[in-house]
Amino acid sequence: RSKGEHAVDQWARSLGGGGHRNAAGAFVHDPLEQVISRVIASAPRHIDLSAAQNEKELTSDDEAYLTMLTGT
Repeated sequence: RSKGEHAVDQWARSLGGGGHRNAAGAFVHDPLEQVISRVIASAPRHIDLSAAQNEKELTSDDEAYLTMLTGT
């Protein structure tokens, strides 16, 4: 799920799923560790983290966690 202008449907489609602009998902049959890696690796192509940070929609803890996960 997402809020406002932050679409997640294309991200879900890239993983074989689908849904609505702000509510989408995918059912993946791979081992959990592989799925987590794929989701994190594809995040920068589908989420503009700089826009979210500029809008201060993320807490500082969220920002630190995302930075740790994505290596950005």
